[in-house]
Amino acid sequence: MKFRKELELEKKLDLLAPPDPKYVDTLAEECIAPLYDHYFRCQIIGEENIPLRKGMEKPPRIFIANHSGMAFPWDAMMLGYGLARKILEPRENRKLSEMPRSLSAPALSHMPQMAPFFLPGWWKKGGCVDATFENFDTLLSRGFDVIIYPEGIAGIGKGFGKKYRLQRFSSSVVKMSIKHSAPIVPICVVNGEFINPFAYNNEEINRWVQKIGIPYLPLGPLTLFLLFPFMFYSGMPAKLYFIICKEVYPSEWAGNRSYEEIQEPEFHHYALLLRRQVQKQLLQGVKKYGRTKPYQGGEFLSHLLWKAKGHRLKLFPFMWPDLFLTHWHRFHGGKTDIFHRFMRALPYWIPLFGWLYLFYENWPRLAQKAKTLGFALQKKRPPSPEIKKILEEQIK
Repeated sequence: MKFRKELELEKKLDLLAPPDPKYVDTLAEECIAPLYDHYFRCQIIGEENIPLRKGMEKPPRIFIANHSGMAFPWDAMMLGYGLARKILEPRENRKLSEMPRSLSAPALSHMPQMAPFFLPGWWKKGGCVDATFENFDTLLSRGFDVIIYPEGIAGIGKGFGKKYRLQRFSSSVVKMSIKHSAPIVPICVVNGEFINPFAYNNEEINRWVQKIGIPYLPLGPLTLFLLFPFMFYSGMPAKLYFIICKEVYPSEWAGNRSYEEIQEPEFHHYALLLRRQVQKQLLQGVKKYGRTKPYQGGEFLSHLLWKAKGHRLKLFPFMWPDLFLTHWHRFHGGKTDIFHRFMRALPYWIPLFGWLYLFYENWPRLAQKAKTLGFALQKKRPPSPEIKKILEEQIK
């Protein structure tokens, strides 16, 4: 019992600890910023809609965004970096302890192959926290801004045929908003679906790949290229738009009642209202910013040839293994000469056998973590008949 309590305390202390400033700074400068500015050419629209906040004064803000289907979460990585860059003070005055904390699905952040290039603890080292109800509550109670994707894993696996169609929202978002009087700030991600275009999924194939810790296998034009390990972590250079909408206060839907006074069916209803509102805003954003060519090849070419001076090699996905692995080993005191860099990146360039080597090297971690993946990926149970009836009556 004593050991269990100490373990829980350790988890909470680790949760609240801000990321290492030097690590986050160098990661952003060397790896994330070049991709944000020159590869995905991200553009934040509507930053004036972010509720003003000084330091860690309450209430905190909950940022929610739609997931892009069947792709490595580059959109989430770019959004987290972009928000931090907009919210934090200039470099000489900023406090990384005040950066928004992203909630990531444990089924993804715990699996070695779901971190960029098998880097251990990469998500948490960058400030991410497991998306559990307790962690969500704890972060807000301590004053942290939170970034969450209320569609969950279902949003990632919805396939290109359901692009821009939001999946069911978790009710935890509205629960925490009401409990902590925190405004919900919707962010619509446009063009993220084209990071891996025309990709679909198959439930039978998914059951097989989940046994090795991969939640979904995208089936589309790029599937055969997945024989090259680096392609699993790459994406097409879609120009990403992050449209920040006006804040939402679910407490107004609840008549400003306290958290304890609201019944579970009502929370489900408020989550449904929130999803409908965000869905409408997302479609408006797609109509305005997503009707043009998603890659804008001319603009990308101009970045590749002129604007990305000093970062051109970073705009080629086959160089990303070297980019991220070199940063990791440089920060942790590893060897970063040409020979060691080449040997570390080599497996990611070898079709099929590269995968076999990577799984062999990481098998102890994979075998331990994969046991819980099947449970974590279970589809959410639909509402009970009683809750469904109440929801239908409220909608009418």
